[in-house]
Amino acid sequence: TVQYELIYFPVTGLAETSKALLTVADASWKYTTISFEEWPAIKSTTPFGHLPILREYDPATGEKVFEVAESSAIEGYLATKFGLNGKTLQETTLIASVRSVYNDIREHAFRFFMAPNDDAKAKAFEKLKEIAGSTAVFLDKFIASNPTGSGYYVGDSLTIVDVIAHMSYIWSSSTGGHYSVNAEKTPNLLKLIEKVKKHPKLE
Repeated sequence: TVQYELIYFPVTGLAETSKALLTVADASWKYTTISFEEWPAIKSTTPFGHLPILREYDPATGEKVFEVAESSAIEGYLATKFGLNGKTLQETTLIASVRSVYNDIREHAFRFFMAPNDDAKAKAFEKLKEIAGSTAVFLDKFIASNPTGSGYYVGDSLTIVDVIAHMSYIWSSSTGGHYSVNAEKTPNLLKLIEKVKKHPKLE
């Protein structure tokens, strides 16, 4: 019996990190897509009128035991369930701070994707490059400052923010290339991304 069901539109977007977390954890799960034609009739039945939604089922009975909406909440829940959200309160808090930084970058990415015309898209892209480029340098320093020397953002093992770094690197290819991560300016971040990429469940 499937234990988790992730529900989203048939596009690359807010469900990607949750999909990666489920994959890394080798969870029993399925991905259900809602077409844009179906969405108006379904929207009012969802918690907040948004997707994605995660549903959790009792493996023994198949009954739904939990449902949560909003991508950030879903990601945090899965990361905690799967031991990818820090081993101490301090680690969990540091992870939350890095997630917040990535959320800021994601907001600028959405402004680029949702720009109403070519001129607005060009301006949004320049702003995205500026923000992502400067932020990547700080993220690189954060990895270097990890006292464990593990090469991960926080602690000595893989966490949700390492997965997010990998997914963000993939997403950046759809906005014109990996303009914010390179061996010269962000060597630690690049090494981290390569390390996560080699995870046996993500290869």
